Amino acid sequence: MNGDASVPDSGVFLSQEKMHLSRVELVEGLEKYSEVFGCYLILNRAGVIQYINLKGIDILESESLRQHGWRLDCFLSKNDRVVFNEFLMRVFKNQTQEHCEVLLLSSGGSTLWVRMEGKASKEGKACHVVLIDITDHKQMEVSLSASEFKYRALFANMSTAFSYHKFIRDKHGNTYEPILIQANDAYGTMLGRPVCEIIGKKCSELNEAGTAPLLDWERLCTDVVIKSQPACFDYYDTSLKRWLSVIAYSPAPEHMALVYVDITKTKIAEKQVAESEKRYRNLVQGTDVLIMIINERSEINFINEYGLAFLGFSGEELLGKSVFDTIVPIYDTPGSSIQDVFNRFKSRPGQKHRHTLENITGSGGRVWIDWTSHSLNDPKTGEHILICVGVDVTENKRSEQESLRRMAQQRQRDFFKRLHQTGDRCWRMVVRCEAYGY
Repeated sequence: MNGDASVPDSGVFLSQEKMHLSRVELVEGLEKYSEVFGCYLILNRAGVIQYINLKGIDILESESLRQHGWRLDCFLSKNDRVVFNEFLMRVFKNQTQEHCEVLLLSSGGSTLWVRMEGKASKEGKACHVVLIDITDHKQMEVSLSASEFKYRALFANMSTAFSYHKFIRDKHGNTYEPILIQANDAYGTMLGRPVCEIIGKKCSELNEAGTAPLLDWERLCTDVVIKSQPACFDYYDTSLKRWLSVIAYSPAPEHMALVYVDITKTKIAEKQVAESEKRYRNLVQGTDVLIMIINERSEINFINEYGLAFLGFSGEELLGKSVFDTIVPIYDTPGSSIQDVFNRFKSRPGQKHRHTLENITGSGGRVWIDWTSHSLNDPKTGEHILICVGVDVTENKRSEQESLRRMAQQRQRDFFKRLHQTGDRCWRMVVRCEAYGY
């Protein structure tokens, strides 16, 4: 029996049995940890599956595998089949670990992005492949790509200039120098050069060409990039000859993004308004008339310096106070109600009124002011206000009162004189009557 060639040697038989048991143990171990390691395959050079673990069968479905002759490329799209075949060629040619990313299509219509990592066996006849599920990662990539597209579209089409810089050490290795790595068309328009000509340029190179914003890059690097403190400031750029409002922030280490808003027109308008306001104030404060603004509650909102000096009050004593508690008596000397006149006038917006009123000074004295008042609604708040311009007529009023007093005295003297003359005539008539015996 031992000499029969058809009967294998017992030692060879035991060796084959051990190999079989080792393979069984290996397969059992792979199946045991398939949930941890994922889908595991063994492919031949043609891409036919020689072995697949339980996890792989759950993904690809055994019935579908049998229908497609256990060919893995049948579960791939046309483009991904090319990627897969190139992956297999690299594995067997280079004898190194290779990888690729493909989209698996199941018979049920579901899809799964996987990363294939494979390496050829020592004999070079099979390829051991692990499939790693990267579906969530791919979806995140798509989302990030869409966000990046929107981000780029936003800054590419926005009318506000935008630039993105990376800071590197200068040639001496001492200080950081910014390099322009991205900018939108508005930034190129602001500098007067196409963006494609300035991308990748150092700011020192752009400064030499006279087309870069003259910013304090060293300070921006310290505050914004190193200390991570966003900055916002306005400045006049002598190189670009315009006012810019700049927002700078650091989205990543050693990187800085800047947004430039041209505020030249606003600054010019502000300057013109300031000059107009200055001329207005000089006119209002320099004239020798009282100018006052009163709100609908009879409170003083404004009074010029001449008015304060003339009446003998400080601004704190009058502003926000009622005119009837400060400079205007409720009743004038003759006894007329000034408050009634004021209330009647302010109830008729759009009208003008002129009235000479008796006013009170800070020392308690009385002065006469000829007021011309305009009743209107404040264009900003809609509140009813009175704009009053007054001229001192105290001397005229006193002269007028003195003249009236003198006229009254003269009339009184004339009256008594006439009365005296009339009495004399009557007395003489009585005397004559007595003389003639009447």
